Amino acid sequence: MWQEGRRPFVAVQTLIGNEQRKFLAAQEQIRQEQERKARMAADEAARKERAKLEAQAAKAAEKGKGEKAADLIEKAQEVVAAPVFVAPVVDKNVRKDISVTVTDLKALCAAIGSGQVPTTVIDVKAGQLKPGPKQCRSRTVRLRALLSPKH
Repeated sequence: MWQEGRRPFVAVQTLIGNEQRKFLAAQEQIRQEQERKARMAADEAARKERAKLEAQAAKAAEKGKGEKAADLIEKAQEVVAAPVFVAPVVDKNVRKDISVTVTDLKALCAAIGSGQVPTTVIDVKAGQLKPGPKQCRSRTVRLRALLSPKH
């Protein structure tokens, strides 16, 4: 019976979880695409550098500078693209607290009392109760007795 009251909350929680997963998947696809483009740019820059060194080696060989040409060819073979990693925009491991505005405090208290809503949704702050109108004084005294710490 108490689970029937939880169904709307579970449904909303499921919906939010699904939307979060979709968002994170889309962000991961964007990150992977950016990383692929950056890797292609790094590969192209390395290819151009190798071609430049090989052209210099060919010119050195034409001029009869064999040792310099061999060094340039060796340098050209050592040129590789720098490793590329694009950091994710959204950290998957961080959970954000959701803040809500309570529109019906009595309904929330009733739902907590009946077990439909967990008590973790409220934040209790300790403080003194202020006396209300004369007709409410007896209730205030009873409430103070219930809430006062035991010595």
